[in-house]
Amino acid sequence: MLVGHAIKEVIIEGEDKVYKDVIEPLESVSINFVSTNKEDIRDFGPPQQVAGTFIKTFLAPSSQKTKLIEASEHDVDGTAYYTFEFIAQAPNYTRHALSTICIGNGNFSL
Repeated sequence: MLVGHAIKEVIIEGEDKVYKDVIEPLESVSINFVSTNKEDIRDFGPPQQVAGTFIKTFLAPSSQKTKLIEASEHDVDGTAYYTFEFIAQAPNYTRHALSTICIGNGNFSL
């Protein structure tokens, strides 16, 4: 993974890899790998359905109001990727996030 000079890897418990922008501290990238018996992200359903499930189940607490802005599918060298954009509203802040998920080598990557 290529990263700029202002991006530094940090250790956060429960995350496989996390990179934070030292200039814009609210910007970060996290990467997680979870074993799965599925072979293709499409086995979970269409992009909008999968995005909605992931947002509500894994990416935002139930106390936050969420809104899916867009969800799409694209293919890279025979691997399907779902990319989605969403907003999560907490009482004191709004989080705008982009996520890309796929399955490869027996791992669900998000």
